[in-house]
Amino acid sequence: MSMIRIWGGGLYPVDDLFKFTDENGLLVWMETMFACAPYPRDPDFLQNVATEVTQQVHRASWHPSVGVWAGNNEIEGSLGWYSESRTNKQLFAGDYIALFVDTIRNIIKKDQPSMAFVDSSPSNGAIIDDERQFVKRWGEDWDPRYGDVHHYAYDADCEDYSTYPKAKFISEFGSQSYPTFATYAEYTAPSDWQVDNYMTGFRNRRFANGLEVLETQFKRHFRLPATWSAPNDPEEAYKLFRSFFYITHMQQARCYEAAINYWRRLRSQPAGLTMGVLYWQLNDIAAFASWSGYDYEGRWKPLAYAVKRMYANLQVQAIQDGPQTKIFLVNDHTTAVNTSVEVSVLSLSDSADAAECAVQQQQPAALFTVPVAPLFAEMVWTMPTEDLLATRKGCTKTTCYISVTASGKASPSAAEETSESQLFLVPLKDINLPDPELQLSEFRPLRPSQNSAEPADSDSVDSPAGVTFTLKSNRPAVLTNLNTKIKGRFSDDAFTALHPCQPRSITFYPHASVEQLTAAQLKADLAAESLFDHQYGMAGQ
Repeated sequence: MSMIRIWGGGLYPVDDLFKFTDENGLLVWMETMFACAPYPRDPDFLQNVATEVTQQVHRASWHPSVGVWAGNNEIEGSLGWYSESRTNKQLFAGDYIALFVDTIRNIIKKDQPSMAFVDSSPSNGAIIDDERQFVKRWGEDWDPRYGDVHHYAYDADCEDYSTYPKAKFISEFGSQSYPTFATYAEYTAPSDWQVDNYMTGFRNRRFANGLEVLETQFKRHFRLPATWSAPNDPEEAYKLFRSFFYITHMQQARCYEAAINYWRRLRSQPAGLTMGVLYWQLNDIAAFASWSGYDYEGRWKPLAYAVKRMYANLQVQAIQDGPQTKIFLVNDHTTAVNTSVEVSVLSLSDSADAAECAVQQQQPAALFTVPVAPLFAEMVWTMPTEDLLATRKGCTKTTCYISVTASGKASPSAAEETSESQLFLVPLKDINLPDPELQLSEFRPLRPSQNSAEPADSDSVDSPAGVTFTLKSNRPAVLTNLNTKIKGRFSDDAFTALHPCQPRSITFYPHASVEQLTAAQLKADLAAESLFDHQYGMAGQ
């Protein structure tokens, strides 16, 4: 199932949101609007709360998409944040129970007896929770053994899956990136477009040390410039600024990929049994650095495209575990899926030569079919990494990468699903990437018919339904990114590795506010980039 969480530090949503979630099978984790600080329990305040919560529960709970009510965001944890609550635990615990259990829980359970309820997010849940009593499990509220967990560890290597807790349900985690540059440019001036400009720090949600936290993470994985500052060279300062934005996007996507993939693998492992992962956050309230996948203008960051692939019902994952390369399959279908898996070793020197592509397609390192049980994740293949690299002449950890494709059907009549995973065997900063020579071609408008995804024949046809084009390269392109000032989204983007033998057909879907879009307009405004364009120096220097 897919789920969104309406956190307690925001606003109660409008009715249209519940209508949308009902119609699209999207579960809602709904919180009453309390967050991040203790609240009082005087009679007038509790009565005010009771009136508000009663109104909101009556309005929302009848919607079938509302699956969970929670009392608040992080207030249980906040009791350890302030000296007043730390030194008077009994008083503040009593205030907490009076508000979130005796008042809010009782209202929700009276109106919706079968509704799932958690007193706080995160929490360790309850020892007893029935119609007669609620006995809370106090303690470290981020304990992975119980309830739900919020996870933030900014000092850890976010691409190292071993740093993530083996939790049962992750209701919040994340790392930052800035908005797409097209959105940021709408709310800032060109004079602001420097990394060391005051505005860059001001528009960071962690203003005190946000840039320092980001750069510490970047240094683990990317080759950065010696300095982000170029006060006497506006052109170089702008280039550095665009690189900074690009790296925030790609680092964020790779952080989430490591975490979500790990937790999806844990669903069938006794040490984890992870059955839910909600990432923080979906959307934004301003054009600033945040944890969102969609920026303030609704443009998709690279994270949004990566997450779309991570949550696929049939997903393949390639990981490096010590000296071994391991392949996992995750099946969220309620039926077993007979899955075909192809493992290839690809070189960063591969080209788009037709004969070379034909040879590569005929010589995968492994090709097999395996059934994957319903609602299950399992390792289906492993091989020593050195032996795997040896299947391709001349390959080393810095010159080649692993590519895995899995495909299968949930039923004979279902459409075939395909999932891909690319694995680099060393940090990207240790690889000297070739110029991929990215190319955009074959722009064609999409027919406006809702029942047809085929492009129109004439390039002169205006079609606000979208424009289809081809993205290809002459060498492998690592961490691709498409940029346009036209408001909308792509059908796919942010590929870990785009191989020259595998060009991609992509559709751009304009926002409803775009009244008209031609193929020529998109072609004139669209640009493609990759990590090659934002890598500084040479590996080992």
